[in-house]
Amino acid sequence: MKPSITPVSLEESIDPRVVSQKRWLSFLFPKQIPPVPSEDERNPYPLNSSNILSRLLFWWITPLLMVGYKRTILAADLFKVDNDLSIEKNYQTFMSHFIPIFNQFQTQHILQKCKSRNETLETSSKSKEHDLKDFVLPKRALFRVLFNTFWNQYTKAIIQSCLRAASSSISPLLLKKLTEFVQAKTLGYNPAIGKGIGYAIGVTAFIIFNDITGNHGTYNAMAVGANAKSVLIRESMRKSFMLSDLGHHNTPESKLSTIMTVDVNRIDFASTSIPMIVSTPISLIITIAMLIHSIGPISLIGLGLVVVATVLLGAIVKPIIGLRKTAQVSTDERVGLIKEILKNFKMIKLYCWEDAYLDKVTQARLKETNIILKFQSI
Repeated sequence: MKPSITPVSLEESIDPRVVSQKRWLSFLFPKQIPPVPSEDERNPYPLNSSNILSRLLFWWITPLLMVGYKRTILAADLFKVDNDLSIEKNYQTFMSHFIPIFNQFQTQHILQKCKSRNETLETSSKSKEHDLKDFVLPKRALFRVLFNTFWNQYTKAIIQSCLRAASSSISPLLLKKLTEFVQAKTLGYNPAIGKGIGYAIGVTAFIIFNDITGNHGTYNAMAVGANAKSVLIRESMRKSFMLSDLGHHNTPESKLSTIMTVDVNRIDFASTSIPMIVSTPISLIITIAMLIHSIGPISLIGLGLVVVATVLLGAIVKPIIGLRKTAQVSTDERVGLIKEILKNFKMIKLYCWEDAYLDKVTQARLKETNIILKFQSI
C-alpha cells in the first residue's frame, strides 16, 4: 500500500525561517529570523488605525519592511484587508453606481430611437428589446462609475498632486532669496541673519511638503487603480459566466482574457497618470508667470518654441500610436487563434485542419510583423 502524500504549498515546503537574507546592514539587526505568522496572527491593514504621524510618513509599513530585510516576504506576512477595503465592499459600491448610470444611458438610447421615428415612449411602435439591440454603453459611463465609486480617495490624490505641483513651482522663488542672501554674505554685506535662517527653513519646509504631498498623491492614485482593477476583473468574471451562445461567439475567451489583463491594466495605469496630468497646467501657469515676472515678455519666445516643439512631437507620435493600435489588433487575432487551437486540439486533429490553422496563424503573424517593422522603422 502506497503511503498517502499530503500536498503542501510552496510556503510550507520551504521554511523561510531557516533562509536568512544576507544584506549590507544585516549586522546591525538581530540574527533571529522572524517566524511566519499564522492566519489568526496576521495584522489588519494599519493605515486607518495608525496615528497621524505614522500615516503622514508611511511609518506603519516599517515592520513589514523589517521582515523583508531579514527574509523573503510571504503571503502570510502581508496585512489582512478589513471589510471596508475588501473587493466585495468596493464591488457593491461600484454596482450601486453602475446600475443607475446604465439604465440612464439605456433610456436615452430608447428616447433617441423614438425621436427618430417621431414617437414617444408611450406611443412607441417598437419594443424596448428591439431598440436596445444596437445599444453600446459609452466609454465615459465607466469613467463616471469609477469616479463615483472612489471619488473620495481619488479627489484626495488630485488635490495632493496639485499641491505638490504648485509648491514645487513656487519653491524656486524662496531658493532664489536664499541664494541672494548667501551671495550678499559672501560679498561682505551684513544682511540680517534671521532672514537667512528663515529662507533655509522655508526651503526645507517646501522640500518636505513636496515629498509628503507627492507620495500621498501617488499612493492614493495607485490604491484607486488597484481597487478599480479588482472590481472590473470581478465584474468581467461574473459576466463571462452569464454569456449566451451568441455572447460566447462575439466575445471569445481570447478577448475576455485581453479585457481582464491588458485593458484593466491600462485603466490601472491611467488612474495613476490622471492626477499628474491634471496638476501639470498648474506648474505651467506658475512657471510662465515667474518667467514673465523675472525676465519679461521676451520669455514668451521660449514658450512659443516649446509649443511648436510639442505640436511637432504630437504629429510624429500620432502615426506611431496608430501603428501600435493596429499591431495590437493583429496580436489579439494571433493569440486568439493560438488559444482556439489549444482549446480544440483534438477536433483539429480529427478533421485534419492542421494546414488550415497553420496558414491562418502564419498570415496573422506576417501581418503583425509587418506592422511592427513599420513601427520600428519610424
